[in-house]
Amino acid sequence: MMTSDPFAVLGRPSVVGTGLLALDVVLNGQDDAPRLFAGGTCGNVLTILSWLGWDAFPVARLGPDDAGRRAAADLRHFGVQMNVARLTPRAATPIIIERLRTSSDGQSKHQFSLSCPVCGSWLPRYQPVTADAAKRALSRLPRTSVFFFDRASRGALLLAKAYADKGALVMFEPSGNSNPSQLKEALSLAHICKYSVERFQSFRWSMNQRPLVEIQTLGEAGVRYRTHLAGSHDNEWRTDSALPIGQIRDAAGAGDWFSAGLIHRLGQEALAGFQVTQEGKLKAALHFARALAAWNCQFEGARGGMYVVAAASFRQQVLNLLAGQALATHFPIHQRANRLSQFHCPIPTCRVRAHKSQ
Repeated sequence: MMTSDPFAVLGRPSVVGTGLLALDVVLNGQDDAPRLFAGGTCGNVLTILSWLGWDAFPVARLGPDDAGRRAAADLRHFGVQMNVARLTPRAATPIIIERLRTSSDGQSKHQFSLSCPVCGSWLPRYQPVTADAAKRALSRLPRTSVFFFDRASRGALLLAKAYADKGALVMFEPSGNSNPSQLKEALSLAHICKYSVERFQSFRWSMNQRPLVEIQTLGEAGVRYRTHLAGSHDNEWRTDSALPIGQIRDAAGAGDWFSAGLIHRLGQEALAGFQVTQEGKLKAALHFARALAAWNCQFEGARGGMYVVAAASFRQQVLNLLAGQALATHFPIHQRANRLSQFHCPIPTCRVRAHKSQ
């Protein structure tokens, strides 16, 4: 069932997810301090869904380190459930540096780095949950409406299959390098597969493997999708252009907002509800997802708008976007500094422990 209010929540839907959960460090040459946010694809998608009224449970190995404590505090602030976010064996919390720059033509650009901006050392990287840890998580988690994952690993596949067998909608967002056999298995489990055309041109699906919905994001050109929901078997791509958003301050995280919006609109009734989705409902969900992505591009950081705009104002601004109205231009260029404002490099040899952005 889909109401006229795109933000409506039926009961209390839940999402379990595993994949990249990191500490994002956003550096802007015009600011006097870095800003720190819980991030990573899975971390962002689940935090956005929690903000939209879902129960969100990340399955992760957040480390007992400064980055892990800061990321966990940020997740809890937005209502994310941390029951199984610190599974053993613990691992160093991944840290991702985002540098923001303005190009010579006035366009905002971002660049990601996995090395410390002070000492240049490699920062901790993602470590997947193990199969044993995934089994322990299953025993401690409730049934869920949706399972989301963005990395193919043995633990993630165990969770995906277990939740698919229990009637959950499974969404897979492949990214980075994966073991070919694990990637193939992940693709076979997905009901929704969404990926950037910059990373993958497409996948070779067999007829019994194709997801119910396949989505390619095309950057500023929008998205294209194909589906065999509700009996559609034409396998033809349909294209939706991106919403006009004026000045882009930071496009980082737009894909995560798109994924969260899609899940919010299509996943509340789990797989059973998703399987009867008609074309009109799918198009409305895609339009909503694009509006969320466009809205967040006005702020710095993958979830920057959540620290600036109250939830009620956010909803009204997105409704305006859906109605074809232009976004307001008075959003602050630089958000207030996150309460987690100091970045501490975890590398022992790094002599500068807290610093200002360059």
